[in-house]
Amino acid sequence: MTFVEFTSHHPALGLGKLLSLWTLALAPLIAHVIAGAPEPIYLCAEPPRWIDYAVFWNPTSIIWRYFTIFDRRIRAKNWNREILASSNALFWTTDGWNGSEDMIREGRKYCIRLPPRSHADLLSKSFMNTVIVTLQGVQALYELLLVEKFNNNINLATVFLPLALLGLIRLPSALWITDGFAYNHYDVKLSNERGSQVTTTTKIGYHELTTVPLSGDDTPQWPPPTSEDISYAEFRPRKSIHGYVARIIFLTPLLGMAGLTVFWTYWVSKDGGYITGTGLFSLMLWFTFSLGSAFVFILNIARAQDRTTVVPGVSTLWYRLYSAILFLLMLALLITATIETKETWCGKFTVLYDEAVCPWIAHLPQDTYMYFYTTATDGSSSWTGFIHATKAYLAGNYSLRAVNASLDATPETAYAFLNQSLQEFTRNVDS
Repeated sequence: MTFVEFTSHHPALGLGKLLSLWTLALAPLIAHVIAGAPEPIYLCAEPPRWIDYAVFWNPTSIIWRYFTIFDRRIRAKNWNREILASSNALFWTTDGWNGSEDMIREGRKYCIRLPPRSHADLLSKSFMNTVIVTLQGVQALYELLLVEKFNNNINLATVFLPLALLGLIRLPSALWITDGFAYNHYDVKLSNERGSQVTTTTKIGYHELTTVPLSGDDTPQWPPPTSEDISYAEFRPRKSIHGYVARIIFLTPLLGMAGLTVFWTYWVSKDGGYITGTGLFSLMLWFTFSLGSAFVFILNIARAQDRTTVVPGVSTLWYRLYSAILFLLMLALLITATIETKETWCGKFTVLYDEAVCPWIAHLPQDTYMYFYTTATDGSSSWTGFIHATKAYLAGNYSLRAVNASLDATPETAYAFLNQSLQEFTRNVDS
């Protein structure tokens, strides 16, 4: 049985240190929202409510967008700038969010600037975002591989570090994620004429700005398509080898994260020790996110609803509740880590005890006995006794003078053995 132990009995951190730790903590979260959540394109008079757009900050929505962009690229028979722009755009219509393949054709009516190439520019903002989140992902993977125990290395600065792994999931689609395009928002009034400003594409590729009248219900009255309209490129079937490759590439890390989270949950519950409050909320957050993401992908792939850049059911109550639970767990994790994080004597930050993160500074040979006389630095108390140890910590607030020691220990190593307060140490000696 594992118990939850909130480790808040320590001096509070100063405001300067808290601001630094908050910056480090929120950096992966903010970077992935900025890099992964696109700006909406409004194609109807009424803009979406904040709750309609907030679901796109959900990491599951961000991963889904990466997946569908890569899926379209690998299945496209003739990939071009038009497909690139519409696949990266987020369209808000009278029927809600629309990320279907039909918007490749429909979106051309609103496009006023296409990307300069059919892939992301190496000097573009989107590619720089990719570099940043990828480096964060590599750092997160390195840090997580060094963790020997679930609670180890958890502090305010690292609570959202696993989120940086999304930077590695972005890599397959990185070359085709861009914001180097522009669409004309619907319902722009020109002079005194009530109409909608749209664009059409000429034979030589330039865009002409025109005004389209509106009906009584604010619906644009589009002229019938002409023979000069170019249909969007066809895609290979989703069940082709290209479609299978795209789904395997994205499902593999998602299922791996879900399996690892289930393993950690089982291991922690059977460990028989304790878990900090920060560790508990961290486990709850990644358990909910990894299993929720795997469920969303498997469900929509099985139902053949995986060709839209918008998560199917993104405006449903269950997906909004799922997103709200994730955001609340993130907030609870941030608050708990702020309360529990402390600075150790060796300068590191942790929610655990000092000895869990501070390195050993002395290694005593096996079966070493040292006799000592120890006094608190303020002279308030002292103790005489002996210690039998194989490892020792540096004492920050207490000094030690070795009276007698075995031949395999020196007075210098004797100065390094204290890792607890004098009161805790004397109880250990008495026992």
